[in-house]
Amino acid sequence: MTATFPCTSDCEATQICERCRRRKAPRGRSVAPEMAGGLCDTDCPGYREEPRPGHLWPGELARLHAHGISPMDSTEDVAEETVTS
Repeated sequence: MTATFPCTSDCEATQICERCRRRKAPRGRSVAPEMAGGLCDTDCPGYREEPRPGHLWPGELARLHAHGISPMDSTEDVAEETVTS
């Protein structure tokens, strides 16, 4: 069973890649070409390793709430947290 949960500040978490030492881009999000060279992305082997980045850009949660949008985690993120009873 897959469920979704409301996004929290953890969804905006920015992490530093242990391999390239650059800030990791949010999971599943496009990066503007002018930012691409400064962020760790899926081309780096360390991108998918711990610590994992959030899936929102920093400050995005507040902007969404300001517009009355209640974002939800993707099912990919939740699948790891699903509790089986």
